[in-house]
Amino acid sequence: MAGFQLNNHRAEFDAEVFAFIAQGVAHRDDAGFSRLMLRGFSLQFAASSPYRSYCQSIGVTPDTIETWLHIPAVSSFPHAARLRRLYTPGTAEKIARKSRTVDLAHSRGPFFPDASLVELLGSVQIAAARRFLFPDLQRMKLLFLVPSPKMAPGMVMAAGLERFKREFGAAGSRFLISFRGLDLKGFVADLRRSEQSGEPLAILGASHGIDYFLDACLAQGVRFSLPSGSRLMDSGGFMGRYVGCTPEEFYSKCRAVFGLERSHCVNALWICESSTVYFDAGFSGSEQTGNPLCLKVPPPWSRVEIVDPLTFQPVADGETGLLRLYDLSNRGMACVVQTDKMGYRTPVGFQVVGKLDREHPLGQVDPRPSHPGGMVISRLMEFMIRKKMAGVATVDRAHPRNY
Repeated sequence: MAGFQLNNHRAEFDAEVFAFIAQGVAHRDDAGFSRLMLRGFSLQFAASSPYRSYCQSIGVTPDTIETWLHIPAVSSFPHAARLRRLYTPGTAEKIARKSRTVDLAHSRGPFFPDASLVELLGSVQIAAARRFLFPDLQRMKLLFLVPSPKMAPGMVMAAGLERFKREFGAAGSRFLISFRGLDLKGFVADLRRSEQSGEPLAILGASHGIDYFLDACLAQGVRFSLPSGSRLMDSGGFMGRYVGCTPEEFYSKCRAVFGLERSHCVNALWICESSTVYFDAGFSGSEQTGNPLCLKVPPPWSRVEIVDPLTFQPVADGETGLLRLYDLSNRGMACVVQTDKMGYRTPVGFQVVGKLDREHPLGQVDPRPSHPGGMVISRLMEFMIRKKMAGVATVDRAHPRNY
């Protein structure tokens, strides 16, 4: 497909995807999703020579494929190398072909070669956040317990939260970590102001940073009673990046320190390889849908399948395996991404339980933490946060209720 013609097809495809997303998060159009996924596969097949070569080697082309479930995935980790470590060469090759998963030489995170992709990324993140984080309010004060995008330009979550700030943030919304460190005094002051004014606020950030603050408050007897409508969003924890406590312990701390119930604490699967952010569905009305608070619901433009970590074949509902993401909005990376995140699916949603231990012969969950944004930035953040948190009680006592 010639370059000019391919660009025209991309523009037409993007316009259809934008229209699909604009129908909202509540709609369901399986036929439309299937048609667009197959069209997205055709574009990726035409645009990427390595991907096209792989598909042809396993006998998959836009003319032969029958369902979007058979679109070959691009792996977010060294899939083939892992198989070669676990099996004999012949068996590894056989499983690799059946897995419909290819390793491509590109950066781990998404790239956006045109303005349309940047706009598409923003539209899907805002649409999902409006449904799962801010379904009841147009704007509210947002406090981000992560570095600002200028401080951590490679942190996908920071860039996304900047979008949330523009779209949903009221006056005073801000990032709490800058080159000057963590503004602990300002954070505590904002929490106390919210208590006294009755104006709800939202705390958004990395699970480990929030947990450090919770632990410091508990150790030093500091408590808050945030107004009705306040909420918390955490990401990065409980999928291998942070293993300091269990999810149940984390949300118990949120109740004890902030006065927030589990229904107002939303975990997000926010990873570099995916344009879409997957949120817990509890805050958007799971009581009416029958969806337990801890499950995530893929928005209409995506689907999540679970595959066996050894054979890469689909597993039954309730069984733990690897998350495979099918996403119309993920043209900057791949329309199908095989992740190393492990979880399970039910008829009403899915949940993440950790990341794959790539060295384990049985494909179990890896108990070791990894480092979002890189080891250096992670350790720097941890050092700053822990050092600052040690003085949370001192900060609170120094300005008692005078906010």
